[in-house]
Amino acid sequence: MQLVYIDRFDIQNKAEDLSEPSGLTLTPAGDALWTVSDNAKKIFQVTLQGKLNRAQSFDIADKGLEGITLDPTSAFLLTVKEEDNHLILIDVATHKLVQQKRLAELSGYTSVAADFAASDQNKGLEG
Repeated sequence: MQLVYIDRFDIQNKAEDLSEPSGLTLTPAGDALWTVSDNAKKIFQVTLQGKLNRAQSFDIADKGLEGITLDPTSAFLLTVKEEDNHLILIDVATHKLVQQKRLAELSGYTSVAADFAASDQNKGLEG
């Protein structure tokens, strides 16, 4: 497989709080992208041309989100709340929070725990 650069788009939309996009993942249909922004309590959908799709973007309870991905079944979005290292699972169809779990509660966490030791600077996951 070979990647070919086609174009670039600015997806920021400060008027809608999409000022610091973090992570991109394709929608299940592959016709748009999901993203999050550090300061917004929202999951954003943007077109493949970089335009915000307000109708498909939705509010959530948390902000400070980093990165986003789609699970292998395409049923759930996963993102991380940076400040407290919570993994957040959201149902794609209903836009509802399904589960929120601390990374420290996941199996295998002890092997990476030192990377999340408290410090004055950016101790959480980054998108």
